Parts: sequence; C-alpha cells; structure tokens
Amino acid sequence: MKNWRLIELREKANMTQKQLAKIIGISQSMIARIERGDREPRKHIKMQLAKFFGVTVEWLFYEQAEYLESYNTLIPTGTEGK
Repeated sequence: MKNWRLIELREKANMTQKQLAKIIGISQSMIARIERGDREPRKHIKMQLAKFFGVTVEWLFYEQAEYLESYNTLIPTGTEGK
C-alpha cells in the first residue's frame, strides 16, 4: 500500500526523493520503494524519517488513513462523513 503520508510530507517540504534519501542516508530507489509500499523499511529508517518530519513512527507507517487526491489531504479511515 502506498505511503501517502510520506509522499505528502516530502512534497510539502519541497524535497525530491533523492534529497530526502541523502539526508536519511539511504538510496533514492529505497525512498521510492518505501513510498510505493514495495518495501518495509527497517526500524532505524522509520525512526529517522519520523524524526525528520516531526511525526511519530506509528502515524507515518501504521495508522490507517485514506488519501483523497481531490482534496490533496489525508483523512483518517472512518471519518469521511464527519
């Protein structure tokens, strides 16, 4: 499953995958795989990403959310009509 939260945070920071990868100390292709949901990053990478963006690991990687592209925002699952 795509990690829309990571994508949104990176884009709001006006960063490329390559720039983020350099800061975190991994390859651009690894950032791409994490964002696509093709790869589960190791714990220390999750911690570095969460710390860099000022969010929790749980929020960034585990809490379910839906991404509504038409609104360009994240809405937690189960709150669509509220």
